[in-house]
Amino acid sequence: MTAMKKTQFKDAVRNIRKRWVSYLSVIVIAILGTSIFLSIGFAGTAIARNATEMYDAMHFRHVEVISTLLVTEDDLDVFRSLDGVKCAEPVWQAGIYASHGEERRSHAYLITAGQEINVPQILEGRLPETPDECAIEQSFAEAMEYRVGDVLDDFTMTDDMGQYVLSWEFRITGIVTHPDHISETIRETPYVLTVKEAFDLETLQGASMKAEIVLEDPDGGSRFSGRHSDAVSALVGKIEALAPERTPLTDAAVKKAAYAQIDQMKEERLKELERVKRETPEDTETIEYYENSLSDYDEYYKNIDAMAPCRWIVLGERSNVGFDQVLSCLDTLRHLRMNFGLLFIGIGALTILATIGKLVSEQRTQVGTVKALGFTNREILQKYLLFGVSAVAAGTIAGSLAGRFFMEKIVLDNYNSSFTVDLSAPVFDWVSVLTVLLAGILLTSVTVWIACRNLMKESANALMLPPVPKGLTKTREGRKNVFGLYSRLILRNIRSDWKRVAVSVVCVLGCCAMIGVGFTLKSAVNNCPEKQASEVVAYDAKLVCDPLFLEDFQEILDGAGTENFRLYSATAVLRTGDYRAAQLLCGDMARILEMYRLVDWKTSEPLPPTDDGIYIHQRLAETCGLHAGSEIELTVGLQDTATVRVAGVFRNYLGLPVVMSGGYYESLFAKELTPNAFLVRLNGADPAAVSSQVKVGFGLVSWETSDSERAAFETAMGSINSVDTLLIAIAAVMAGVVQLNLISTYIQQKKRELILMRINGFTVRELVGYLLRETVLTTVTGILLGIAAGSGIGYLVVRSVELSYAQFDRSLCLPAWLYAAGITILFTVVINAVALQKLRKLKMTDLE
Repeated sequence: MTAMKKTQFKDAVRNIRKRWVSYLSVIVIAILGTSIFLSIGFAGTAIARNATEMYDAMHFRHVEVISTLLVTEDDLDVFRSLDGVKCAEPVWQAGIYASHGEERRSHAYLITAGQEINVPQILEGRLPETPDECAIEQSFAEAMEYRVGDVLDDFTMTDDMGQYVLSWEFRITGIVTHPDHISETIRETPYVLTVKEAFDLETLQGASMKAEIVLEDPDGGSRFSGRHSDAVSALVGKIEALAPERTPLTDAAVKKAAYAQIDQMKEERLKELERVKRETPEDTETIEYYENSLSDYDEYYKNIDAMAPCRWIVLGERSNVGFDQVLSCLDTLRHLRMNFGLLFIGIGALTILATIGKLVSEQRTQVGTVKALGFTNREILQKYLLFGVSAVAAGTIAGSLAGRFFMEKIVLDNYNSSFTVDLSAPVFDWVSVLTVLLAGILLTSVTVWIACRNLMKESANALMLPPVPKGLTKTREGRKNVFGLYSRLILRNIRSDWKRVAVSVVCVLGCCAMIGVGFTLKSAVNNCPEKQASEVVAYDAKLVCDPLFLEDFQEILDGAGTENFRLYSATAVLRTGDYRAAQLLCGDMARILEMYRLVDWKTSEPLPPTDDGIYIHQRLAETCGLHAGSEIELTVGLQDTATVRVAGVFRNYLGLPVVMSGGYYESLFAKELTPNAFLVRLNGADPAAVSSQVKVGFGLVSWETSDSERAAFETAMGSINSVDTLLIAIAAVMAGVVQLNLISTYIQQKKRELILMRINGFTVRELVGYLLRETVLTTVTGILLGIAAGSGIGYLVVRSVELSYAQFDRSLCLPAWLYAAGITILFTVVINAVALQKLRKLKMTDLE
């Protein structure tokens, strides 16, 4: 190292030592910004990797084909022949309603356990091996209090597929997790897993209810990448293109089999009739009965002919609730990372600019001297680069470690609670760390260059001359000055050093905005269930049951003194480019509107009853680009499909409801609407008593109170709230660090002036008042601008992290900005109170 370089290096170290508060501030800001940006990125990478490994380990399907009739063996062969398809596996299933004791009731699906696709993860015991064995999901075991070795025999069938079930008693051999159901917060109908021999394969002629398909490693990496999604979408498109050719063949095969079965039954009845005529010709009553019953078969033929044509519903991975929830988590983390991480980085860059800028400005004469001694601009610049780059590099490295070993764990633990499987294994992404480190060094270098570029242009002689003041011009003679001495000094300082003041204001603005945005997001999430309860939901509970037991539940509800009405409730699928899940409420529209307040999302006017379309919720309209007059495809219960018109869009905060009248339903599907649910107002009845009476009723599918829906949402949003709290805390710390750096830099800049003021008789209190005037001005200005800018940013952040099933409160949250202003002011007061103590220790020897 040459003598010249050694001198510059020593001077750089001297700058760090003399301005250690500013240097440490840059390090802390780099730590905070880096740790937030990387930890959220690490968590997103970890969740995507862990979920991919989990899905791959259980061979989770890429595509699911559900047939409204049946999937034939020929269909499966066609699927297997498609390019890129690794395996296609048939699945048999039927809906059941199970009971265990007097108070344990649950709806479930009896379904075949996957052999190559959707292979369950065994938690206890083993998978079934014979038709009289089953394994059950953990959620079902907990709800029903079943254990391995228990017998499941008290159940009834809830759909037409039940006619093909041969076994009516199953011994539980294992408790499992199924890849279809990994969501802890959005519970779905659980599975009872058995072998295919439990179904009447002979009658079905090998046909199944649906098919699961996996591709040959479509991406080689994450299941949540764009390439993977494109590969799955391409396969979905190929299969849908096959439907017009394949589904008529299924229609023909099913009708042929049905005709053959009817013919066989009719032939057996004719044989029985001939036997009766031959053996007991005097039994005219029986003979007449058999002869009349033959006409029933004509009706059977007509029913088969009138059967709705077969249709395939082809679903990608995103149609699965758990998979979609993982994607939502990744989207939320990505938006939080970009919104908050970039704010932290921006404030850090401005802080470095302010710090280096003042350092360079103070050393103007010194720079001129070293230029005169032969130092080049590059050598001079290196000294300031060492100050900024070393601080940022140290902060980035420390922030990377803090992000990996502290903050990432917090984020992962909170998000992991939303799933039934463990997705919390952390990762350390070296590529991201190196990218952030290099970006930080580059950004710092550019910032230092900007701070130094004017001095680099000037000659040594010009730099060694004192700078020309840019203060206020003289007042005209005889004109009275309306400002006091301190005010004139402050205005002069602002005018002569407006860049520093502007940076200070922007730094305060950014810190206040970050805190306010954090509180805005927290308020938006927390207010969501309250708005649903106060503005939308006007009922206390929803009961869904087997239609055969509707009258029994009517009697229970009426006996408890509740207000209730019947309607039809079912899971629906909407085709809007992709498939979207929905919960259909269908019946007397006027009664539904009494219990479910539907107001137009734009005008806030109540929506009227209609028999000419379906009402959809606002999030569906926004995410799919729908509006009144749009047409979408609706499938109800995976059986009935029709194109429906959107009659209106209503405001909704929780859930996935869509609403239509009974008349519109019957006109769409040409069949009578059969109620299977109640909306209930308790009207003072004891909730616990009503719940206990309902739950012992036979045929109950679900009983959900408004409070339970709220509790489920709050659990689901716990992860966002926890991460948001962490962001607020870090933003508050950064506000304190930024304020400390600003006031320390300001005092250092004014040090010579302050010493001269002390020599001329100014008291410490007067010096404090002099400095605080500008600090108060910049802080108040920064807070006001932070509130103005942050309100818009807060709205964008809230919108960016909204979920498909939740619309957050988007209104301006005044308390959030009061908190932000209060915290910023608190840190300003505390930091100034500590930093201004230096004024008592000013000495003549401190003059440079």
